[in-house]
Amino acid sequence: MLANVYQINDDYSHGFVVPLVSLYAAYEIRKQYPGESYRHSWWGVPIVLLGLIIIIVALWYRAVFMFGSMGESALAGSGLFLLIIGLSVTISGFEFLKRYLFPIGYLVLAVPWPERLTFLVTLPLRTLVSNASVLIIRSQGIPIFQEGNILHLANSTLGVADACSGIRSLWVMMAAAVAMGYFLRCGILRTVVLFTLAVPLAVLFNIIRVVATGVLVALFGSCFSQGTLHELTGAIVFFLGVVTLGAIAYLFGKQRTPRSSGHAGETAVAEEGNVPNGYPRRGSQKILVGLLYVLLIIGVVVQVIIEKRYNLMRAIDIQRIPTTIRQRFTKFPGTVGNYVEISEGPLVKEQLETLQPSDSMSKIYRSPAGSDINLWSLYWEPHGSGANVVHPHSPDVCYPVAGWHPVKSEGADVLTDIIAGRTINSRIFTKDGQTMVLLYCRLSNGDISPSLYPRMKHMATTLISLKTTIGAQYVVVVQSMVKSSVGETMKEATDFFRLLAPILPAFGI
Repeated sequence: MLANVYQINDDYSHGFVVPLVSLYAAYEIRKQYPGESYRHSWWGVPIVLLGLIIIIVALWYRAVFMFGSMGESALAGSGLFLLIIGLSVTISGFEFLKRYLFPIGYLVLAVPWPERLTFLVTLPLRTLVSNASVLIIRSQGIPIFQEGNILHLANSTLGVADACSGIRSLWVMMAAAVAMGYFLRCGILRTVVLFTLAVPLAVLFNIIRVVATGVLVALFGSCFSQGTLHELTGAIVFFLGVVTLGAIAYLFGKQRTPRSSGHAGETAVAEEGNVPNGYPRRGSQKILVGLLYVLLIIGVVVQVIIEKRYNLMRAIDIQRIPTTIRQRFTKFPGTVGNYVEISEGPLVKEQLETLQPSDSMSKIYRSPAGSDINLWSLYWEPHGSGANVVHPHSPDVCYPVAGWHPVKSEGADVLTDIIAGRTINSRIFTKDGQTMVLLYCRLSNGDISPSLYPRMKHMATTLISLKTTIGAQYVVVVQSMVKSSVGETMKEATDFFRLLAPILPAFGI
């Protein structure tokens, strides 16, 4: 699961490097204290057990709901981190954990963050990058139009990061800051300062990257907005950012005294027969190691059972709802009741590359009153358990990326009388004096409530019943700009959604 995240999500591509840094740090410590030995501890067993339980819950949660989001990966990564700590304490005790605190603790930087927490951090920073870059580019006399985090130049369009991702260099800079602080002997306080400085440095060099790309596109054409030249520009700017961070770390390190080499074997325990109080003896060590083997084997067996159970549910699901009968969105009608399609919608390439749907649609319909209604839908086919896909998520996440601000509605935020058995959510957003009404519905394997108890209950149900839980996922969005009043626009969008109700099932919705 974590390897898929590192391979697919560029924000966490440094996850492959973090364990190598930890191993090298551990090698340095072992070389510095070659004669040290440690005693095992039973206190590590509960930590191992807790880590295994968290990993199993994360795997089963993913198998049942198949979100493929960062939340499950964050849960699994946290469980793996606890498992490593538990194994360390069990085999070598707390003295070992204290000695190898950095190599073990550094692994936490390879654990992905949940998406909502990531957006809380990156959205404001990315907005800052967009606004600052536009101001600088305009100061050079280059015409540019800003639409949230999408920047339109005369001959190209630039996206500040992807539509729904974070500032990719931020996580790498933070991981690099901690490693530099440790290996350059900066000390805890200066390493914390260095880690904090990684955030403004990431923002600064992202601004430099966007400004450089914008200027190059304006001078030499759209070849710098994509492809090799675009990637090369980003790589050069990122390299300069890392060099700057390294220079600061070097200055911090020079102000510190060299790390004490200590004495070999300073914490070594006494020979057998003179065991200090509190240390288990050799007989209990064999029992402890055997218990660890049993726990790890149980964890592996449970994972295999989860995979087989998922594949069985998916096979039954596909037999009940064959995906071959679904029509593609290319056949979606150009007339919905008395609403007529007038053009393609504004769903952009960057969004599709980020969300990776199996099928997508974006259309603009003209109402009898002359208003334009934008309809777009994304559809994800059922997928194998090894896949790591993006799940349908609320516009509350992505629309702020484009600069839209949510407004509290006086009416209901949830509508249940439009499509039988489906919940339709309503939102109102504003931007630059414009107001937009938005209705959406989404389905993620049974449309289970996001609350913890219903999800846990559904997971328990799937253990004893082959209920259909695996299937296609989708999101349908209807949005319209307010011309006269919010109430009239909401009514018009609601009427349009009602007309969609009998059409959507043919397209797997």
